Amino acid sequence: MSNFNPMTSASETVTWVGAPTTACQSHDPVGCYPSGFRFNQGNVGPNPNPKFGQINDMSLDPDYHREYQFQYNVGVQHELRRGVTLNFSWNRTSDYQQTLVLNYAVPFSAWTPVQITNPLDGSPTTVYNLQPQYFGVTPALHETNAPQRLRANSYNGFETAVTARLPHGAFFMGGWTIDRTIDRSCDMNTSAIGAARNDPNTLRFCDWTGRLYQDLGKITGIPYRNEFKILGSVPIKWGIQVSASLYAAPVYGGGNAFVGVGALSTGTGGFKNVYWSISPTTRYPTDCNCPNPGALVDPGLTQGSETITLLPPGSRFTPRLNQLDIGVRKIFRVREKMRLIGEAQFFNVLNSNAVLTENQSLASTIKPFLPGGPGGTPTVVMNPREMRLNFQFKF
Repeated sequence: MSNFNPMTSASETVTWVGAPTTACQSHDPVGCYPSGFRFNQGNVGPNPNPKFGQINDMSLDPDYHREYQFQYNVGVQHELRRGVTLNFSWNRTSDYQQTLVLNYAVPFSAWTPVQITNPLDGSPTTVYNLQPQYFGVTPALHETNAPQRLRANSYNGFETAVTARLPHGAFFMGGWTIDRTIDRSCDMNTSAIGAARNDPNTLRFCDWTGRLYQDLGKITGIPYRNEFKILGSVPIKWGIQVSASLYAAPVYGGGNAFVGVGALSTGTGGFKNVYWSISPTTRYPTDCNCPNPGALVDPGLTQGSETITLLPPGSRFTPRLNQLDIGVRKIFRVREKMRLIGEAQFFNVLNSNAVLTENQSLASTIKPFLPGGPGGTPTVVMNPREMRLNFQFKF
């Protein structure tokens, strides 16, 4: 309900009324107090802004309900033998009653469909232009709940893990996770702060289930992705302990270290995409798979600009991240209650250079985004091979 929270509004300047108006006697450089001033004189005047505390002129559905989630977790644990445990779990999360902001001032009939060409594969693509009489109109916003048939998110994941505590202090853990996120956002939700219009261009690839508005962008299916985790620690002679861990998982982007799975916030699921920002002056790339290279794409795009998604979600994937770490630890006993612990850790031993995030915006050429191409310009790659030395003295 941030759209109706007065604490999110900008500050207002109000006048102080009823205070003495005689000359100031204070030499305070910050301000001064009138002669005869007392703290009980005068009051804060009325707020000159009748819309204080309201971000926009927005009405609220009297039957509005708070968004909520259902989370299901079912697990089974079984001891295979002494010290060896097998775990299996199923996790599911679903969102309900998400917020929907509508703009009654711009109906769906205010948009005119125009056919352009997808420069990557030459397929026809529908773009909607806002009719000039609706451009810049005062929005009439209404906040309500999105129907589940138009907006829904669900996460479904299965996880198997084996944990073993072996003799002589050895430890082993291996895990496998398979999961996917399904997203449906086909309600043309209007931004309450940004451009307030119900934009049907957002309907392209809006339903990952492959049901709604597939004529604007067909989605064949969202696959499950896999994550593997193996780690272990083994003591050897002379108080030396060796540990190793291996992670193999899809790259989800947004960081410079291993990013795991298991929540709705993973979002794209390691999918590659290509976004094309077009304006009335945008031209097709000269090497496009289209009948008119170099021609204007949509000169009648009166709303200024649109970002068109060119690839269906789940059709291309980011590279997998494979990270191997090794550690060596030695304990030196100085006296009965004194110990010196030395440790060396080697991160990313394989020196993987997996691209974690990249620029996925189409520019003047389509070559990087063709099947088998390198993709967009990398912006974040995995940290290189690193070593860390650590010493501890305990007494």
